[in-house]
Amino acid sequence: MQTQLVIAAPHLDVQRGNKITADRIETAAAAAGFQVTAMDTTGKLNADILGAADIVHGFHAFKFYPVLQHMTEGASFIITITGTDINYDLNNSDRHPAVVEVLKKASLIHVFDEYMKQKIPVEFQAKTEVLPQSVPHVKVASAPEPPPFKLLIPAGIRRIKQIPEAVAACAKAREVISELTLTVVGPVLEEAEKTRLDELEAECSWLTIMPSVNQSSMQTLYESHHAVINHSSSEGQSSALLEAMAAARPALVSDIDGNKGVIQHGINGFVFNDQSSFVTALISLQDKKIYQALSDAALETARTRHNPAAEQRMITSWYRKFA
Repeated sequence: MQTQLVIAAPHLDVQRGNKITADRIETAAAAAGFQVTAMDTTGKLNADILGAADIVHGFHAFKFYPVLQHMTEGASFIITITGTDINYDLNNSDRHPAVVEVLKKASLIHVFDEYMKQKIPVEFQAKTEVLPQSVPHVKVASAPEPPPFKLLIPAGIRRIKQIPEAVAACAKAREVISELTLTVVGPVLEEAEKTRLDELEAECSWLTIMPSVNQSSMQTLYESHHAVINHSSSEGQSSALLEAMAAARPALVSDIDGNKGVIQHGINGFVFNDQSSFVTALISLQDKKIYQALSDAALETARTRHNPAAEQRMITSWYRKFA
């Protein structure tokens, strides 16, 4: 008889990081022989489905808390920490109790890197495991020959992603690299941010704002750009960043733990902490030898440290252990 697995993740109706991660793990678990049901934790919850599960895998501790209220006391579940739950919710007085309750009752806590593990309260670290996200292997295409030098921000449009600040940094860089362009693609999660970006697009002929596209179309976007930007003020481990690296595109990322868990400055991308260091990094990327070295290292990181087979083996072993 197949083991019944419920994958409980937020916002499964929107093409964003949590959905990409949950969909990938659902596919891997099904391929390994589990009977998988996906449940949107920000939608209507089904206690009967949860009650029939042998194991539940939740994503985002705070948004999993309502699911926990529908589960049988003592039922087995794994919780994956995705970013804002540990970077924000745990330190928010209103949300802290819910996050701690989930961490306390979890059979296992999954984090993407050692930076995140160190933020887990010490009493729960013994049951916390580090496993980086994986990214599918794709056929790699060469980047287009510049000019213009094309930058891409693949991100949900919300304040935490600091996209207007990235636009300002690119505007500064254009004082040196005049043919630089920037494309932003992703779902609108906060209307106020979209309004601000629409205003910036009207002001900047070199800026393009695109709606969310499907995963196959994202591959085309990575191939048609030279590098990606992650300017977030808080991050878990960006699926989009990993996808870009799997397409052999180097990244310029803000100096936060989630980004530094993936990018080694000057090795497989650049880490910046202000406009000046951002512009310096972009100037360095104009050097063909530096660009190629970072591109090769980004691809190698994606294919080794973020290997889908390794992720499948580890996660399915957890399911079998706790089911």
